[in-house]
Amino acid sequence: MLDRDGIIIICKSDKTISEIMYNNLDIIPDKLKGSKITELFIASDKQKVENFVNSILKKKTKFNWELNILCENKIRTLPFHGFMLDDKLILTGGLSGKDIYSLYDAITRINNSQVNYLRTLAKKISTYHSQQESQKQASLDRLSQLNNELSNLQRKLMKQNQKYKQLSQKLKHISITDELTQVANRRHFNTHLKKEWKRAIREKTPISLIIFDVDYFKQYNDTYGHPKGDECLQKIVNELKGSFQRPLDLFARYGGDEFAVILPNTDKDGALYLAKECHKQINLLKISNKNSPISNHVTITVGFTTCEPKVGSKKEKFIKFADQALYKAKESGRNCIKFMGCS
Repeated sequence: MLDRDGIIIICKSDKTISEIMYNNLDIIPDKLKGSKITELFIASDKQKVENFVNSILKKKTKFNWELNILCENKIRTLPFHGFMLDDKLILTGGLSGKDIYSLYDAITRINNSQVNYLRTLAKKISTYHSQQESQKQASLDRLSQLNNELSNLQRKLMKQNQKYKQLSQKLKHISITDELTQVANRRHFNTHLKKEWKRAIREKTPISLIIFDVDYFKQYNDTYGHPKGDECLQKIVNELKGSFQRPLDLFARYGGDEFAVILPNTDKDGALYLAKECHKQINLLKISNKNSPISNHVTITVGFTTCEPKVGSKKEKFIKFADQALYKAKESGRNCIKFMGCS
């Protein structure tokens, strides 16, 4: 490859053309003297180019030749008078050296302009890509930031949801639990009895209810004070709540010093056994009650009922029978257990 710009003439000619080249251009190597020239580089010397071409035209020798311009190590075929053969431009004469040099000069300028344009375009493209990369990186950074913010929000939301669940559970517990004794309250008692009453009807199973209260509890409060009265109720509940272990059993504070136990799928014998256990355990606690008319310690009176409800049976009557059994026990002197069957 040539290391400078200029004109390349590829010739198919006789010895006469070679002599013209030699005489006019003075650049033909010695080994080419007197032989057919097949390829010759003509330096960009305006006068030598004109002399060479004009000498060829004056000889009027028949020959075929091709003319190319070499600019920045790239050969460019010149598109002027002639015709194309096998993808090559064939010139047939009528072209002066001045024309060739002007054409070479024009192509060189065009090439330089194109190079400058391409360089400018490449710079613009590079700048554009740099801007795109910057924007892309900025977008990625922003996306990463948003992802981090989203992750933080999700973690906060999870904590809030967990806190909400804990608060909901706590609120539910408060809504169904007696504050003093921490067993079910009257509201939970009513809800649970309604559900288990329907289950007993549906499954045709017995259900029992135990109701008891603390004997002469008003006198106990008057003697020892209300704080001691609250403490007494807590001791009674803590002693008895372990007796009701089945998931559907419910131990509830029915009101004041009165408590109730719902026993699903429990017949009369089962309920009587549990009633006796409760009565015995409280007697064994030996909580002092010096002003009680019937004992020197705290005692309870127990009433219970058992029913196998049918469709249309009222749970209100079921509660009434347990209340009547409790009243009957009190009428019998308290500190005892009585039963009232459903009719």
